[in-house]
Amino acid sequence: MPHALTNHTETGEVLRRLGPFASAHVACTASSPAAGQVLMWSREAETWQAEEWPLRDTVEADAAGRGFKVMTRCTGE
Repeated sequence: MPHALTNHTETGEVLRRLGPFASAHVACTASSPAAGQVLMWSREAETWQAEEWPLRDTVEADAAGRGFKVMTRCTGE
């Protein structure tokens, strides 16, 4: 079950951890209100990532999301 992590980009410090969630989609969706804005997600290896300097949100990918290259607002479209 994926978690949503918010890290400081330069230090790597974990600032927020949300979850566990039933899917990567739900984890990404939960991250936007926590960030106070809509996040644009992209796929990086085994994770979805959204960066709003100096913070980076990361969600572990699940099998259902592996075919997507870009996920806008975490919809999988």
